[in-house]
Amino acid sequence: MLIPWATDAPIYHRPWATITLMVISTLVFGLTVGLDDELVEPYMLSHGEGMHPVQWITSNFLHINIIHLVGNLIFLWAFALVVEGKVGFLPFLAIFLVIGCIQCAIEQVLSLGMESGYSLGNSAIVYGIMAMALVWAPRNELNCFWNFGFRGGLVDISIFWFALLYVALEIFQVVFWGATFGLTASSAVFHLSGAVVGFAVASIMLKLQWVDCENWDLYTIMGNKYARIPGENRRKPKPKPRSSRTAEPATATSPEDRAAAATRRLQGYLEAGSTEEAHATYDKSIRTIPGWMPPDADWLALIQALLTAQDWRTGAAVMEDYLRRSARPTARVRLRLAQILVKEAQRPVHALKVLDEIPAGALPANLETAANQLRRQAETMRDDGVLELDGDKW
Repeated sequence: MLIPWATDAPIYHRPWATITLMVISTLVFGLTVGLDDELVEPYMLSHGEGMHPVQWITSNFLHINIIHLVGNLIFLWAFALVVEGKVGFLPFLAIFLVIGCIQCAIEQVLSLGMESGYSLGNSAIVYGIMAMALVWAPRNELNCFWNFGFRGGLVDISIFWFALLYVALEIFQVVFWGATFGLTASSAVFHLSGAVVGFAVASIMLKLQWVDCENWDLYTIMGNKYARIPGENRRKPKPKPRSSRTAEPATATSPEDRAAAATRRLQGYLEAGSTEEAHATYDKSIRTIPGWMPPDADWLALIQALLTAQDWRTGAAVMEDYLRRSARPTARVRLRLAQILVKEAQRPVHALKVLDEIPAGALPANLETAANQLRRQAETMRDDGVLELDGDKW
């Protein structure tokens, strides 16, 4: 058994909606436990008795016993951190209710013509939110407690593999149950219907750009979509496993905590050789965390990784940031940026401006010679009329 309890996914909104839903479910359980079934049944999701829209909401807050309640709340917490962390309070409440209503409607349709019965709980919604986390943050990790027999421990597992495992288990139950007793509506079918609804909601929101997944979403990763400039190497290094240093429990909400967590994630990706993930972390952090800058050593390591991958466009943008923001930028980075601007981007005027900003005597003799040669090349290109639009870095 795997029990998730935290995630290293970036959290940009406090999980107030998640906490509110957990409190409501707990209060409803406390108020209904011990009541006669006749008093609670009208609010459960009825099977084989037609369509009852009110139950599409009420049944999601009812639970059979304390184990049922606690199990659902634990899994809701782990995946809701990812989803609410990206969209905020009201959108997450809407997502929770939309998945619940659609799934319950599907469930009552599937149960038409069956013998009377009832279901309750929000496990199908949890599967839907898990599917949303799979679409929006497949490479982020869950911090989990594992238990097998009398042994247990802690393990980090990606959201992709965690979701795939639990969906596969539900599919196995559906297949096994169908082969043994004939295909019928079951909890596994309902869980899978919730996952399908969640997957669809996540995909639609992503398509409509209602959520920013920082190019970490499932479709971008599967499509391997990266911006390139002419002449750039079109082969990307295969992402390597993430370092354990990137795993941060999703509790960093103050700017200082977010800044420290961003630096640790960046360092972890650089250590693991995951250049694309390192740049995604850098780009999001420098735009959204006030005053955040990586240590110069990490900044230079990221630049070197991008240039090694021949990602000239991205590398040059990071170099521009470094030269503009760093307290003590090295002259060697200015020279390398000027070289990229001349040889890769055909931007001689901009390259000359960068070369002019190199302090006298900042380069050793051999690099000073290289800088002079590059300057002459840039001047020749400029004089030959190479088209370059003012203010356009590329």
